[in-house]
Amino acid sequence: MKITKKYIEYPDDMDKECIKLCTVLNGLPGVDTVESCCGHLKEPYNIWFHCDKIDVISRLGRCLERNYSDGKWELVVDSCDVAPFGFFWLRSKKRFRTEKSMNKSVSSLIDSIYYWFDDRFDEYFENK
Repeated sequence: MKITKKYIEYPDDMDKECIKLCTVLNGLPGVDTVESCCGHLKEPYNIWFHCDKIDVISRLGRCLERNYSDGKWELVVDSCDVAPFGFFWLRSKKRFRTEKSMNKSVSSLIDSIYYWFDDRFDEYFENK
C-alpha cells in the first residue's frame, strides 16, 4: 500500500507540530484529517480524521501496538453528527512534558507508519 505525497494547504493557525503527522496520515488511502492539536504540553496530542478503509485502520493499529511503538499513542473510534461513518481519533495517551519528547514520539510514529504501510505487508493486511 502506497503512502502518497499530496500537496495540502493547511490553515495558518494549525499547530506546526501536527503538520508532518497530518501530511503522512492524509497520504494514506481513504484518510482525510479534519482537526488537530498538539496539546501545547498541557493536554494530549490529538488528530481527528475520516477513514473508510478497514485495512488502513488495521495497519494504523499495528503502528500503535506497544510491541512496535513507544506505546504513547492510541486510536479511538469516534463519532460526530455531520459525518457519523468512519470517524477516528488518534491521540497520545498522556500529554507530553517536553517539546523534545513530543517531537521524538511523533517522529517515531511516522517511521512506524512508513514501515507498516510498506508494500511487503499488503498480503498480510488483505481483507480476507
